[in-house]
Amino acid sequence: MTMRVRHLRAAVLSWLLTAAWAGAQTLAVMPTPGWSTSGGILSVDIQLNSQGGVQPAALEWTLGFPVLELQTATAGPAAMAAGKPLQCSGRRVLARCALVGMNTNSIPDGVIATIRLRAASVSAALAPVMLTNIGAASPAADALSFQGEGAAITLVAVPGPTGDLLKIGTMAHIVAGGMWKTTITLVNTGSSSSAAQLDFFDNAGQPLPLPLRYPIYPVVTTPLRGATLSQTVEAGSVVVLETSTTDLPEPVEGWARLLSAGSIQGFVIFTHTETHQEAAVPLQSLSDWPKSLAFDNTAGKQTGVALANLTGAPVGVSAVIRGDQGQLLGTPPVIDLVAGGHTSFMLENAYGATAGLRGTVEFKAAGAAISAIGLRANGNAITTLPLLNPDPGNLPNSIAQVAAGAGWTTSLTLVNLSPASSSAALNFYTQQGDPLPLTLVYPQTGASLSGVSSTADVLPSGATVELKTQPAPSPPDGSQAQPAVGSATLTGGVSGFAIFRFDATGQEAVVPLETRGASSYWLAYDNTDGLATGFAIANATGVGGYARLTFRDESGAPLGTSDFILAPNGQASFVMADRFGITAGRRGTIEAAPPPGGRISMIGLRATPDGKFTTLPVMESGN
Repeated sequence: MTMRVRHLRAAVLSWLLTAAWAGAQTLAVMPTPGWSTSGGILSVDIQLNSQGGVQPAALEWTLGFPVLELQTATAGPAAMAAGKPLQCSGRRVLARCALVGMNTNSIPDGVIATIRLRAASVSAALAPVMLTNIGAASPAADALSFQGEGAAITLVAVPGPTGDLLKIGTMAHIVAGGMWKTTITLVNTGSSSSAAQLDFFDNAGQPLPLPLRYPIYPVVTTPLRGATLSQTVEAGSVVVLETSTTDLPEPVEGWARLLSAGSIQGFVIFTHTETHQEAAVPLQSLSDWPKSLAFDNTAGKQTGVALANLTGAPVGVSAVIRGDQGQLLGTPPVIDLVAGGHTSFMLENAYGATAGLRGTVEFKAAGAAISAIGLRANGNAITTLPLLNPDPGNLPNSIAQVAAGAGWTTSLTLVNLSPASSSAALNFYTQQGDPLPLTLVYPQTGASLSGVSSTADVLPSGATVELKTQPAPSPPDGSQAQPAVGSATLTGGVSGFAIFRFDATGQEAVVPLETRGASSYWLAYDNTDGLATGFAIANATGVGGYARLTFRDESGAPLGTSDFILAPNGQASFVMADRFGITAGRRGTIEAAPPPGGRISMIGLRATPDGKFTTLPVMESGN
């Protein structure tokens, strides 16, 4: 769906041209004389300048325009003079164009193409139009080198009506400026293109203009600015934006709302630019059940919370806090949030009764819609904490990754949110689906279990239990120990999650409990700029078979598929670029479908060049 533009006032305020070396042959984006803004249409020329070099006989290029849509592309006078018709494929985000005349005529300097683009609905935006991946050949079929010169057009627009868009979900915390950067990822998991609108709000509930850039166009150095971003997202494609690290000297924080009429999903990652520590905030649905988090303020760990008021009226957020035995910890004060407001705080600062303890906190807002996210700080490591599902059901819910030994430790947190005692049965499996024996300790009591592949506990109402893997003994031959890697299932009506930790660096990542039963799951990967994406997939049932992985690039174009066997209760984990070379140096998505009749869980891991890592949220397939 294309968002409608009721009124557009556009002005070319500045040209941001990529630097070209002296004498370089160039293709450049130029505005056409008397270009029109009627109906939001912009017209630009692609101009050839050979700078006295060899004139090309063939040309092709990629045109990028992330906040625009291609309407028409026609050959310009210079191309027509050489008998070169123009072909362009692609309408949104990227188009591949070529002059394909079946002759060896040289193309003279001048306008080789005229491109008409339609502006999407934005409150204030910089619309980059970029030329990349230029291929050129001389009449003798020798390769020629051309430099692309892009442009950025500043648009000021009145947004079109959004009554046909639905509120999809929220990201409860964003922070940008100072030493913080937020990266926003949108993914269309459906089969057709769809409009998406992101609205940003500050702590006071006011629109929060953010300076945003598209990493796909690093040469555009001036960010687009706005508290609302609207864009059409192609089926299967990924849109990545990041806040500028230089245009906000002081940090600002707030939350984001996503609207769409289709299957748009997403998440944000906020990054501390000095330490490179990162944490991901998943998109939360607008469900009305209370928001519950497990907290742990023991042994130097700290738990933070962010809350957002999703309504247009002030709300008072109350909290029910319980210790790890389910006992109530006093009556905390109500937190007042203005309409659309946001707040973040360390739990023990706002609720002193939680200091030095672990347990749960449940937030309520008298029927009003709120959003929440938890943050765990442990030394230098940070990771977000998932909301707990109060009714995970009795199916074998899955934890996709467990790692123990050789410097890896996994902590499992089980929480009973029901009004009565509940059983909790954990089963651990190797990657081959066999029982995985582990040594476990209960930090709350000091009790330990040695060589067990399953546990059974009974949790009182409101109680929290933690289990932690212990290092495996060193091999008697003095060789290096290998980590025990696999997955776990949890049954019995309790909720929970896992956190695995690499002890050498102190880095941690959370693994949510997978309670969904989607026909397939999606993960956005990023293997650019030194980043590396890994993922694990686990079979949550005793039904084995082939799982199918489908790889797509950033534009949604398919890169290929891979079918591999998943044993009953089996698991597999990969570094994507190592196992699937087609994803090296790219952004895109991976879609994982379970074996027929099976259920799977999945988790992604994003690693920075200096070894920091964080969990990547996993999304369900759309329609």
